[in-house]
Amino acid sequence: MIALHPPLSGAPLSFVVLLVMIEALSITRVGRSLSSFRSVVVVAVVAATFASFFSGYQAVSDLGEIPEATSSLISEHHSIGRLILFNSVFLATTFWISKVATHGRPLFYGMYYVALAVQLALAVWVGFLGGRLVFTHGIGVLR
Repeated sequence: MIALHPPLSGAPLSFVVLLVMIEALSITRVGRSLSSFRSVVVVAVVAATFASFFSGYQAVSDLGEIPEATSSLISEHHSIGRLILFNSVFLATTFWISKVATHGRPLFYGMYYVALAVQLALAVWVGFLGGRLVFTHGIGVLR
């Protein structure tokens, strides 16, 4: 079966970094013109996170028998992946609420920026854990 997880796994971090760059540019005139594109990137963050998370199930099923020590590392990687998945939904929700809110808009923008920072940190961490599985333990590498 075609391995979907390796090519999909980098997309969440890529879209989160793009979103951070757009937010950093939003203080300039060029960045303000990107506001409609920002909505597309928020949707892309959620979609890429869902695709990467659920493709991980296929990646694990293709492994067959795995040692107990490696199994705990995969479980940790999966747990952080679940956190990033839930946070991406929270990120998108606070983004859309901050766009339509009539009261408390600064609060929702603040929550959105915190969720964006958490999403970036989680994406880097889950990528590190996945890289450690591949490069240190050889998980998913054809021998």
